[in-house]
Amino acid sequence: MTRLPAEGAGVVLDVRTLSKTFVATRALDAVDIQVRSGEIVALCGQNGSGKSTLIKVLAGYHDSDAGAEITVHGEPFDPKKTHDRVLHFIHQDLALVNTLSTVENLALAKPATSALLLPNRTRKETIEAGEVLARLGVEFDLTVPIAQLSQAERTMVAIARAIDGWERDDNVLVLDEPTASLHEGEAQLLFAAVRALAAKGAGVLFVSHRLDEVLALAHRTVVFRDGRVVAELDREAMSTESIVSAMIGSSSRVVEKSGADYGETVLSLTDVVGDRVRGVSLDVRAGEIVGVSGLIGSGAETLGAIVSGGRPRAGGTVTVAESPVPPGRISAAIARGLVWAPADRQASGVILSQTVRENVTLPRLRTVTGPIANIRRHVETRDAGRWISKLEVTPSDPEAYMTQLSGGNQQKVVIAKWLRTDPHALWLDEPTQGVDVGAKGAIHALIAAAAAQGKGVVVSSTDSAELVSLCHRVLVLDGGRIVAELTGAELTEERLLTESVRRSAAHTP
Repeated sequence: MTRLPAEGAGVVLDVRTLSKTFVATRALDAVDIQVRSGEIVALCGQNGSGKSTLIKVLAGYHDSDAGAEITVHGEPFDPKKTHDRVLHFIHQDLALVNTLSTVENLALAKPATSALLLPNRTRKETIEAGEVLARLGVEFDLTVPIAQLSQAERTMVAIARAIDGWERDDNVLVLDEPTASLHEGEAQLLFAAVRALAAKGAGVLFVSHRLDEVLALAHRTVVFRDGRVVAELDREAMSTESIVSAMIGSSSRVVEKSGADYGETVLSLTDVVGDRVRGVSLDVRAGEIVGVSGLIGSGAETLGAIVSGGRPRAGGTVTVAESPVPPGRISAAIARGLVWAPADRQASGVILSQTVRENVTLPRLRTVTGPIANIRRHVETRDAGRWISKLEVTPSDPEAYMTQLSGGNQQKVVIAKWLRTDPHALWLDEPTQGVDVGAKGAIHALIAAAAAQGKGVVVSSTDSAELVSLCHRVLVLDGGRIVAELTGAELTEERLLTESVRRSAAHTP
């Protein structure tokens, strides 16, 4: 149990009327948050609720809208001033140099001196590094490369770097999903260190989707929804049910869907093993839309790449229309009728420097090439134009460059290029990430139409509302395994969110 902060402890971080607008989107709307000395405050909310935007504003990555007031220790705080060392951030990317030791990584954060440029660190530096790690209650070899440490130990190094040189104990530490890559035993090590800092007076902001961790660690929970703070729950009021209810904000409802008359199995996974995936079996039938859900680190975010050949497959089998798909070969998966649209469309889904025409026809060029493999431009333009019209891509010019399209229209091009290959199965990771409401509805309609035409569709998404409204059934992953399957009356936002944030018994260190 986390000890409550001392009664009357002073406010170390005070955020008032903080708003942030991106073009026409209000990501934060008059947010007020206070953190006291010795207090651990959890930030909860679904993806897109505003948590990450708040962290980025506090870190100086984004400017807030006019009118915000931020004070630390009672003094005005400007996140853009890098000399302010009272807010310290631990992001999911720990930003450590894996080839350097703990001592060397800690030294990198300090002002350079001639001694720090030497290849061998001094005994004094090693002693100082040991002392700051001791404040966190951990001890390990500080001289081996970071790459040889466990993920929990690396997280400890990142925290040690943040608190090294604190001039006062009641500074503020911000932890953004720090346990995403940790096993349960490793997470407990982290929690002990955080409690030790809070006991000495630090204020802590803790972002996590895992509600068991929130209930174990936090003194208070602040819930975000649609860019606003919608609830503040003290320890007595905190429970999985109360937090989930605040995150969703409405009573659960069952979404009726058509298309229950499915065909033969078009995609089959048997004991698939790979990055973060420990043995997943799944059958998808023609006409079916299957959802895959899970927190960061659950395996849901890597499964599509493993199945399609984008990442190595260490074990298990994948078959498409009863044809086996060899591991690690995207071209073989496409040839057998399995296509995958990755979550980061700009980095991996399209070629931004090319036109819409070139992107649409790229996966299957043989239908637009002549006898000597030359591309017949007029055939390619006509073919691309047909798909642009069919999916209502705007602008409707095949010669428009991808950079001229909105995020929603870029995603339509991604879907168009894969539907053009006439696949048996489509695997879509975060298909509506970063698109507006109108584009989201259009993309959902395209997915439903593909299923109605007999395709098997898998949608992997962190948007619970999207999965509930779109999918016929949803599988929840945790610890690299399927821990729940929801369908029919069970498939509600509340049930899906509860299953996703609960650390299943199937999750083993």
